[in-house]
Amino acid sequence: MLLGVLVLLFSHACALNILLTSTGRWDTTNLRSLYDRLKSHPSHNVLLVAPLTESKSCQGLVREGSNSDNISGCLLRDTDYINREQSDHNIWHIDDCPARTSLIALDYIIPTFYVDWSFDLIIVGPTEESNAGPLNHLFNPNFQLSKFLSFRQIPVISLHATGPATRFHSSRDQPDDSALLYSQKVIQLIDGLSDYVRDAPFGNHDFQTTKSRFVDQNNVKFDEKFNRHDQLDDQNSLPRVLPHNVILNVNFPMVGSSSQVNCVDPQFEQSSTRSEFQLMIPSASFDESSNNFDIEMAPINTPMDPKDDSGHPSELLALESCAISVTAISNTGEDVEIGLSDILDPRYRIKKDLESLDKLKKHLNDEENVQGSGPQHGDFYSGKLNALVEQLFK
Repeated sequence: MLLGVLVLLFSHACALNILLTSTGRWDTTNLRSLYDRLKSHPSHNVLLVAPLTESKSCQGLVREGSNSDNISGCLLRDTDYINREQSDHNIWHIDDCPARTSLIALDYIIPTFYVDWSFDLIIVGPTEESNAGPLNHLFNPNFQLSKFLSFRQIPVISLHATGPATRFHSSRDQPDDSALLYSQKVIQLIDGLSDYVRDAPFGNHDFQTTKSRFVDQNNVKFDEKFNRHDQLDDQNSLPRVLPHNVILNVNFPMVGSSSQVNCVDPQFEQSSTRSEFQLMIPSASFDESSNNFDIEMAPINTPMDPKDDSGHPSELLALESCAISVTAISNTGEDVEIGLSDILDPRYRIKKDLESLDKLKKHLNDEENVQGSGPQHGDFYSGKLNALVEQLFK
């Protein structure tokens, strides 16, 4: 009993297998900095698969009755279509649009080259384009890709930064490098999430990473490599990182020397898309002198949802106050409550561990009372554990 409680008490975040992708190119500073940070994490594993460039269009990705000839011939016809980095075999780039790149990662690269990895989380981004506010949600490509991938029931985090996109290593020597700060914050968020779900509030891993239309009457895939990976997914009993059909939309403010409000160390803040009191929407106006239509932004000064009583600031307001906005959004567009206030609170796990400690102390003291006289091991262990906790959490 004592050993079991101690294991529960001092075992923290789950080790996750993470697919990192993006709608931007594979070698942007923000994306590669995050990859490096995840790669150096003592627990998590990361695979990076992203487009070679950001100029490819996914128009016509899904067509009824399509035989997908535009995909099936590429790999065999063009040896430069898909590439694996020689210096790091967990980095891949594909000369195609973001959605097809992600599908090839899930349905070809993973079951072929990572048959021993059962993936727990997809991270999309960060890209250098804000996704704060409901209007941006409609058009932001990174968020649209996140929604697209979440329909596979895989947990997805969508990351959005601000500022110009730079190539990897072009600004790494700057003392206020925003990419390094963003990557540190993402690690903090992921560890908070994996720590929060230790007790499986969202259930356990219940999805298969790969999909194929070539299945038998029992929905078993014909390809053996798919079957092997499906079996691995079925054996994965880790907690789900997020509920079904929920995306975490994360927006980073401008930081460092680029910030107009001297934003140096932004903190996470739970935000809402339903409390935008100053929503800006496009408006068309006709200029008779130039005989042209101009598209400008016009404000709507009424709440998007008068019934919103969450008390959380809007995503835009959070960014303006040097905070990292985090909103839980369903893949159909609604805000959802998933316990973000606890996930984002670094003291949450300490509180839970202290509760477990109290239960352990009570159990030890109850055992002493049952055994009667003799050395008070319960008091002894309680004192030792209290001292240990003070050292861990001070």
